[in-house]
Amino acid sequence: MKKLKDRLLGGSIIASSLVDYEISKLKNRVLSNEFKLYRDILQQRTDEVEQKDLCSQGEPSEEDIRNFIAHAGFHTHVIEARRVDGGDIEIRLRGNCSNVLDKILAKIANRYSIASS
Repeated sequence: MKKLKDRLLGGSIIASSLVDYEISKLKNRVLSNEFKLYRDILQQRTDEVEQKDLCSQGEPSEEDIRNFIAHAGFHTHVIEARRVDGGDIEIRLRGNCSNVLDKILAKIANRYSIASS
């Protein structure tokens, strides 16, 4: 996880701290070997959970983009996590979320004039 974090964040102290904080939320949670949606792991209120499915909507809202940035990419509707043998935590992008993630990242890159490579 550390190698991936360093590669993706390019040594940014702020971004690295945000990711470390989001990962720390998982460390003391009871996780099985089955992937669970991040929002379910964090046990958000039911009314928030049922409000919408980010990955099924056409375009991400400003709130979705804000939440993505504020939680260092650990958007509760996008990330799944589980505990694997040896106690490590495995994190993945929810299967049907790559399209909305691409849109969010493109909007962020456009907004902040980040050149894609």
